Amino acid sequence: NNFDSAIELSTQLKKKNADFAAFLRKAEKIPACRGLTFESFLIMPVQRVPRYVMLLMDLLKNTWEDHSDYSSIEAALKKMKETGDFINESKRNFEASEKIKVLAKSVTGKVPKEFIAPHRKFIKEGAVKWVGNFTAQLFLFSDMLLVTKSGRGSSYDSKAMIGLTQLSINKCEDLKKVPNAFKLSNIDDHNKKQEYTFSCDTEMERDSWIKNIYQQADAIASGTHSFRKSMAHQ
Repeated sequence: NNFDSAIELSTQLKKKNADFAAFLRKAEKIPACRGLTFESFLIMPVQRVPRYVMLLMDLLKNTWEDHSDYSSIEAALKKMKETGDFINESKRNFEASEKIKVLAKSVTGKVPKEFIAPHRKFIKEGAVKWVGNFTAQLFLFSDMLLVTKSGRGSSYDSKAMIGLTQLSINKCEDLKKVPNAFKLSNIDDHNKKQEYTFSCDTEMERDSWIKNIYQQADAIASGTHSFRKSMAHQ
């Protein structure tokens, strides 16, 4: 999880600290380093697990099923794959957490009082047309959808915060002037119905947004039956 951060820090230090840069150049010339750079050594732990998986797969392929070691190799391969999956999932969670930290500093307007929360995960972002308004940058989290407008630099002004509970998603197939559109409907804290219609550049992009929003809303609603998915034409 810290590989990218380590590479970034190393690059910064080599630019700012001449002694550090000189030390690395000298160390990398040591025969034991075999001509590898400092960055090459940093990535080795990241590459180790996938290499073990490939090694065990090849070993299992070339071992007779009735060999006494077959079941042990098979079990080792299963464990190593599980380890790889765990590492990849941890990396994704770490990157999602870092994304929220960055957004907490760059998004203003309608945002939660506690933007950074243990239960909240970043899922997806992208530009869509908010029908009747402007081109919006959507940020989907595990519990809400932020509708923002790009500001100066890398800043965003949040115009709407859509909760994912009691939410309906509808494809808008018959809106000829608004291609690849979908509509979100829910009830706000004041018991008022809210509707938002967005248009995407492609049908694939629209379906991707619907799928991702549905997955998060369905996860929240599991056991409560508060999520309704309707594919009826509007």
